[in-house]
Amino acid sequence: MWKVIHSCIQGTSHIKTKTPCQDVVKYRMINNGVILVLSDGAGSAKHSMFGAEISCETIIDCFTRDFEWYYSADSIKVQEKIIHRIRTRLGIKAKSLEAIKEDFSSTLLFACIQGDQIIIGHIGDGIIGAIKENELILLSKPEKGEFANSTYFTTSGNYHAHFRLYKGTIKNILSIFLMSDGTADCLYDKKSERFAKAILSFSSWMKHNNINDVNNALFENMSKLFPLYTSDDCSFIMCQDV
Repeated sequence: MWKVIHSCIQGTSHIKTKTPCQDVVKYRMINNGVILVLSDGAGSAKHSMFGAEISCETIIDCFTRDFEWYYSADSIKVQEKIIHRIRTRLGIKAKSLEAIKEDFSSTLLFACIQGDQIIIGHIGDGIIGAIKENELILLSKPEKGEFANSTYFTTSGNYHAHFRLYKGTIKNILSIFLMSDGTADCLYDKKSERFAKAILSFSSWMKHNNINDVNNALFENMSKLFPLYTSDDCSFIMCQDV
């Protein structure tokens, strides 16, 4: 049985400018599994918060209905279908706001589990990791763009080259977690490529406490400690087989 914790906090830079948090996390329990998705709206994009929301909702819809197809289909076809569905919805939203799709740019991270099968997808920065046999392991690294503080988005023209897709099984995996780049500044050492042991504490909390209490504790800790390390929005979502 999978349980999920998640939290998003508004970065201090956005608090100062009265800009809403542009990170979005969502999840859905499915038959014998769970879908996790995280999207970080581009700071330079006018409507990136909407873009992040649409990207997350699209992934939830895709894998709720067609997990088997996405798992068995050719990876290129999977990439094309996901991006087509996201961009179709972005196009509708852009038309309603008299905007362009690039105004809704966001990264995309997802992990979809059904039975012992898992599909992981990643565009842009942020990190996907797991706990396997009580060890924190890196599943997908952040990818930066050509210029400083840039990355790739669902609206990027060359998404094929930057949409990383992994399929496999979850043998011996206890937890999967996704984090935005803001959270990575707090929970991941880029030089050593190691995660903070705090994530193991999150896992222990999930095992021994009510899930609502764990969510509250996660939010309180992120709100108190993360602004010491980053001014960016921060988001985190984690599922665990308990």
